[in-house]
Amino acid sequence: MSFVSVQRRPLPLENWRQKVGYNPFHFWGIAGPDVPITSQCNGALREYAWQSADAVSRADIRRAVQSAEGRLFELLRFRVGPQYVTKEITYPRPADARMQYARPVGADGRFLSVSVDDGYIQEMGVEALTLIDTPNVTYSDEDGDGVLDQFEVQVNTAVTDPAELAVFFNATDRFDRPIGGADDSRWRIEPTHIEIAGGVATITGPAWLLVKPILYEGVSVGNIAPPTNPIDTAIYAQTMDVYRQTTDDNGQSTATAAAVLVWENDPPPWAWPFGDNFLACCNDLNYSPSQYDPAALAYTIARAQIRNGRSGEVYIGEATLDTGGEWVARNWSGCRQPDRVILRYLAGAHLLEVNEQLPRSGNWSDILFRLSIAELEGCFCTDHRANQILYQWQVDMAVSVPKQQTIRISESDLRNPLGTRRGAVYAWNQIKHLRLARGILI
Repeated sequence: MSFVSVQRRPLPLENWRQKVGYNPFHFWGIAGPDVPITSQCNGALREYAWQSADAVSRADIRRAVQSAEGRLFELLRFRVGPQYVTKEITYPRPADARMQYARPVGADGRFLSVSVDDGYIQEMGVEALTLIDTPNVTYSDEDGDGVLDQFEVQVNTAVTDPAELAVFFNATDRFDRPIGGADDSRWRIEPTHIEIAGGVATITGPAWLLVKPILYEGVSVGNIAPPTNPIDTAIYAQTMDVYRQTTDDNGQSTATAAAVLVWENDPPPWAWPFGDNFLACCNDLNYSPSQYDPAALAYTIARAQIRNGRSGEVYIGEATLDTGGEWVARNWSGCRQPDRVILRYLAGAHLLEVNEQLPRSGNWSDILFRLSIAELEGCFCTDHRANQILYQWQVDMAVSVPKQQTIRISESDLRNPLGTRRGAVYAWNQIKHLRLARGILI
């Protein structure tokens, strides 16, 4: 048997809720006789701010967490948690701008490498999601208080690693946006607990995560999930999609290949003093839309592999698939080196590994949580303890209010690039020594 708690991001929205101490049903927009709202200082959170007099919403919190992740990446030069990335970069040239490489091999006899300025690369390739099944969901009351609080699904699978399983809402319960795109985080259900034994995967998690997302989209209050009694199973998804998630490095098109070489179109022969023969060797490049269009580009498929994952260095070689299904390296399709390269890869720090480099008082989940509060504008109506947590990490350390509060902040914290709110100061003090930097040998 193998089991694991599965989450793709270091701070899913449910984990954020747990840290702030918000009532789980109310946070996910559920309220009713069995989980009543008992205070004017508490309320059921809405999906969007405009649904409740511009109050802070779950969408605002998601954006704050994403903003915190982006701010950390700007400083650290690596991502906190694995993410699939597509990046187009300039292909390297010799130091002398008049020169170019004649072939994709360096002076050390190896394929030329490029730096993607993105640390802790794990795998080259694109995200591959393979639907395993769409099982029915069962709900249960685990603590015996009369309220459904856990979901469970079981699915037959040949997968042995629980970390490869990903769970999403079915298309009938969400907007018709495809899985595998930018909206994945919206439709993915996490965190979940997955056990695999005897070829059967058992997936469990909190019931409140499975409110049908489409119920959050209503314009009028009556079309939004709350106030709805949580014992009403109609508000919950009845099926879910279980996928196997892997990285495909065997893409055979410009849309799926791990690397794609890009050439800009060359000026026509009349622009060169050497006559029409100068560009004759470049005719095997297929420029689109036209070989005579200055804005045309040519693309060829390449293979890529990691040379130094921590520093973000990968090497690239143009290749074709032979009749036996084997990849074969070839020289550049054109008579000169490519201008750019499109790379697709999975990047992000292995959190346990990098956690060991943090101060004893810190971990990535807490860093993102507190920085996201600093990024969050406004607060929401909740209990006193949760509001204290929000205020604590939102307060601006650079501002002192006479006769109300006196704040001491060091000069270095005052200049910290994340800002002067307490959550930003905390995050900076935890991560400032972890930034990846490239050195130059003179």
